[in-house]
Amino acid sequence: MKRSMILVVAMSFVVTRQATGGVPTILNGDFEGPFIPQGDDFVPEHWVLSESPLEPGEISILTSSPDNGPALPGKTSVEWSRTNSQPKGDGTGIIQQFDPPIDVTQLTEPLLLNLDVKAISHNLCGGGWYFSRPEFPVRLDIFFWDQSDALKYWSYGWYIWTEPSCPAPPWGFIVPDGNGIVFSEQIPAGVWWSATFDVLAQLRTLAEPKSIYSVQLVGAGWDFDGAADNIRFAEGPTSVAQTTWGSVKSLYR
Repeated sequence: MKRSMILVVAMSFVVTRQATGGVPTILNGDFEGPFIPQGDDFVPEHWVLSESPLEPGEISILTSSPDNGPALPGKTSVEWSRTNSQPKGDGTGIIQQFDPPIDVTQLTEPLLLNLDVKAISHNLCGGGWYFSRPEFPVRLDIFFWDQSDALKYWSYGWYIWTEPSCPAPPWGFIVPDGNGIVFSEQIPAGVWWSATFDVLAQLRTLAEPKSIYSVQLVGAGWDFDGAADNIRFAEGPTSVAQTTWGSVKSLYR
């Protein structure tokens, strides 16, 4: 059984490499690089474990999975799970911080983010909430500084099932403190699902971005099992540099 000691969410500084054309690169986003032992977990190189404190009897696992996502060739992905959990939004996942932050005000092309996700299991209908924390078996978080240097976040969660008695899954929901916005999507259980996001347009649904601080892949809720692979930035086909916060916000909400 996994240890019940408290693990503090750690943050590491990762130098942002530049691909051809100046596109920022998420290091080891295909999860084909080594996985480094950290306690009872195996964390992909260049990422840091993001794990809520464990309650007695609670089991949290993060490791490499021999199950490659469809977007890129390879052999492995990252998978996380949590069982015997309390109803308080505990999470397990990974986070990568950019040093320096990605200055999006200098981008001349739109910045896309692509990834593969798999929602394997979750015992919450649709999603769930614990205070301001959205709960999904797979969730992508982008933390960013806005033009007033306030740290904010954009979240997108994938859930498996819903029913009439469930609260409506969030779509453009701004959390009570105003520092985050949450979107979500239902996908089939246990099937790889590929997604692409126009990063600047998405962040502008909450605030005008100045720089991207970090990306996080995580599962949260009560009991859950999820996986992700092939997360990467790419240039888009058309420029969104002049798109205003207000015009994009009206499209997404």
